[in-house]
Amino acid sequence: MRVLSDLDLANALFPGYGFFSRKGPFRLRAPVHQPLRKIQIHFEGGVPQSYVFPTVHLLQGPGRRVPVSSVARSAVVSSNQHGGRDVDVLQRLLNDKNIRSGPEMRPCLTIQFDRAVPVSEISLANRGNAAALRMRNIAVTGYCAGRVVSQFRGFDLAEMVQQMHQLFRSLDIDTPALKGADARERFVAEVRRAVVARLRAGDSGFEPRLLCWLLPLFEESRTPDDDEMTLMIHAMAGCIAVRKAALPTATFAPLQRFLNTTAVFEELMAGVNEVLSARLGRQTSFSAGRHIIQEQALLRRKDAYLAGLDALFPAMQAAGVTPMLAYGSLLGAVRDKGFLPHDDDVDVLYFDGSSSYDEMLARRQALVDRLAPLGFEMGQWKQDNFTLRKNGIGLDIFPSWQDGDQIHIMRRYPTYEPIPREVLLPGGEVAFYDRRYPAPANPDAFLAWRYGPGWTKSDPYYEWSWPIEAAD
Repeated sequence: MRVLSDLDLANALFPGYGFFSRKGPFRLRAPVHQPLRKIQIHFEGGVPQSYVFPTVHLLQGPGRRVPVSSVARSAVVSSNQHGGRDVDVLQRLLNDKNIRSGPEMRPCLTIQFDRAVPVSEISLANRGNAAALRMRNIAVTGYCAGRVVSQFRGFDLAEMVQQMHQLFRSLDIDTPALKGADARERFVAEVRRAVVARLRAGDSGFEPRLLCWLLPLFEESRTPDDDEMTLMIHAMAGCIAVRKAALPTATFAPLQRFLNTTAVFEELMAGVNEVLSARLGRQTSFSAGRHIIQEQALLRRKDAYLAGLDALFPAMQAAGVTPMLAYGSLLGAVRDKGFLPHDDDVDVLYFDGSSSYDEMLARRQALVDRLAPLGFEMGQWKQDNFTLRKNGIGLDIFPSWQDGDQIHIMRRYPTYEPIPREVLLPGGEVAFYDRRYPAPANPDAFLAWRYGPGWTKSDPYYEWSWPIEAAD
């Protein structure tokens, strides 16, 4: 029986090695430290298949990120599933749209820059929600002056072995000379138990990515065992502790093979709060919404948000528009008599008399200008909606327009759909804490239109970032 190699052992120890995600700490960073004129991104999957190429950013140092779209001169896919010309690929890149290859053995995306761009790292974000096994096979090559100046592979076997030995040193474990698969599996189980024991004892020194490598992320969905739950809890807690701020929920899409029921997700969040409370020395209340994992910001800063609404509604009315509480904020007011615990923003819809989409867009800036002297600062243009900020809080503002007896409003971002005018106008009121705020004329009809007939039942996992089932 042969002695197993370090590579055999590393493959068994790190079944999740090579995953990457769309957000935060689980993006891939390919080191460069060279000027680049061109990059090629390809996959080495071994069998013909289609891929969605990742989002790419160029990093020029801490906090200095350059979107590839800002320097791209051309973009070409070796096989374009969209069926368009090369210019269509560039347009999709410029508009941050998915670029998908046709089925082939080694699909490649080539992006040419308009000049030599100094780059320290290339940041890659997996646009797929799942941690697909084949995405491990990504490779990035950088060129300048017609020659290769950098190369990177996501599934780097030598680096995986190196990470394994670093883990052994941190655990004070020697690498044994193992013979046979049974001995390997026993040893791997011992190492994982050692990591879990350290985590449960309060050790916070493990990188979140490494904890995910220990998980079988590429296997079929199933309920996690206790040790796997511990690894996920500490991976999420570690990400939150490092970021010290809210995290996009999609950060943890690679864990969806385990996080596929509401019961499992709630157990995870309870564990995360227990770990963070111990680390931070105070009781924490992080919760997960479909957008963001954060401490319950709306409830924690309730008075500030209510003060913002107290100032906003009369200011909008004085500007000649009809505002109303809408979407999740209206749902919380009608059903829960307050902010939804898992919600992460405050939504205000308004009607300014516009009779077309173009007129609606043209009139937005005038409203922003009218509100500016009252302390409302422009936060961010999103699609057609925008954010206003005042005293450290943000309010999401959604415009609309009328066509006959229908008013067109955003139903599911960023799509507009018509709703009967009488559902919205003339506006009504809704009780919210100890206040009354403008609301649609028929709030129940609005909520049924937006969320469906089940809106009266609380569902924090509505429109989640990945498929998630209610507990039996």
